[in-house]
Order: sequence, then structure tokens, then C-alpha cells
Amino acid sequence: MAVGPSWPLFQDDDSMAFQDDIKTWPLAVLGFCGVTVVIVIILAMMVLYHHTEAQLEYERTVRVPFVDLENALAIQQGHLLQYQKTGDEERDGVTKPVYRIPIDRAMEIVLSEWRSGVLPGPPPKPQASVPAAEKSPVSGKTSDGRSGK
Repeated sequence: MAVGPSWPLFQDDDSMAFQDDIKTWPLAVLGFCGVTVVIVIILAMMVLYHHTEAQLEYERTVRVPFVDLENALAIQQGHLLQYQKTGDEERDGVTKPVYRIPIDRAMEIVLSEWRSGVLPGPPPKPQASVPAAEKSPVSGKTSDGRSGK
């Protein structure tokens, strides 16, 4: 007596033996191997990603091209050595232009204003070499470690 279509899997006669025991260990081994391969691939991709990221970070922070540094230094030197209008400043309702002047000229102006009394305070004294026996106000000892008495 046939149940369903007449395919061999659906035949209900005794001539066909059914095997109830399915061998699962080959499927388990195949599944385990598949999962292991996927995990190894994911870990390898993570290691490759982090290595590449570290290398790019190193190049971005440590190996900065000297061309950029030289250009920045040239721009800064230009700012220190040139006259330039930098903008306008408003004080007490009056807008006045603001200029950048060379550093040497600025030092000359400040010294001449101090000498003429326009700026408060005494003019700066020239920096002399620090004497070796100068006494520290905190410890009372000289810079070479001896007592200043």
C-alpha cells in the first residue's frame, strides 16, 4: 500500500529497509570544523585590522613629513619678520586697525617707551650670566650647594 507519491522514500512496503540510526558524529565534526575555520578567519582579520590601524597611527603621529614642518616654520618666521595688518579692534566705541610688526622693531619700541617713561616700571636690565655663588631665598644655600654664610 503506497502512501503519498510513488517515490522510494515514501513507499510503505517491507522490501525497503528503513534506517532509524542517523550518524551524527560526521555532521558534528563537519560543523565543528566549519565553526573553527570561521573563528580563525575572524581572529586573523581582527589582528590584521589592528596591525594596519597601529601602523597608520604611527605614520600619522610620529612620521610627520618634514615638508609640513618646514612650511610651518617659514610661515612663523614670516610673521615675526614682516609688517602686516591683522584686523580691527574696537575700544571705547572706536575701531582702530591692528598691525603685526617685526619682533626686533617691537623690542626697540618697548625699550624706547620704557626709557622715556611711557610704560610703567623700570626698564629691563640686560641679562648677565648668573653668578655661581648666588644665594637661594628658600634654602639659604648657594647654587653650588654650599652654605651662603
